[in-house]
Amino acid sequence: MRDSIDWGVPYLGTQTIYLPTSQIIFTVLRFCEEQVVGEPPSFSEFIKTEAGMALFISGGWRTALFGLPWQNQLIIWRIGFAIFALIATWFLLLTLAHLGRSPWWAVLFAWHPLTIVETAGMAHQDAVGIALLMAAIWAWICGSLSLRERAGVRGLADSLSLENP
Repeated sequence: MRDSIDWGVPYLGTQTIYLPTSQIIFTVLRFCEEQVVGEPPSFSEFIKTEAGMALFISGGWRTALFGLPWQNQLIIWRIGFAIFALIATWFLLLTLAHLGRSPWWAVLFAWHPLTIVETAGMAHQDAVGIALLMAAIWAWICGSLSLRERAGVRGLADSLSLENP
């Protein structure tokens, strides 16, 4: 399926490297984006404009991203992955509280520039895996479930959070 967001995919002919969990998240975020933003303007049409071409010539494609119309800047995706970073922070806070450790470790994670830039800035999907991994750790350490139930929850969260081997 080709749409106006395909300009951000560098190798359209290559099979995806993302797991089904990530693909589901991508589909949900794309649906939400269409509901909120609508179909973004075609990037191929934008680059044909004088402003679009000037952006690419002057500073390369990374610089040009900042000059895109707001509909092409994946705002909903950035918000979505930032929410996953907040979920990871929440599970980290719960785990630290259960272990009697300082909540400042969770603040250190949440306010770390890498967390902020890669999730809210670059819409990087690793926040999903980190949130699921923290959910698995919380379920294993803090859950009020039986050992068998904890193992099941942990296994499910672990399997959803794994990267491709």
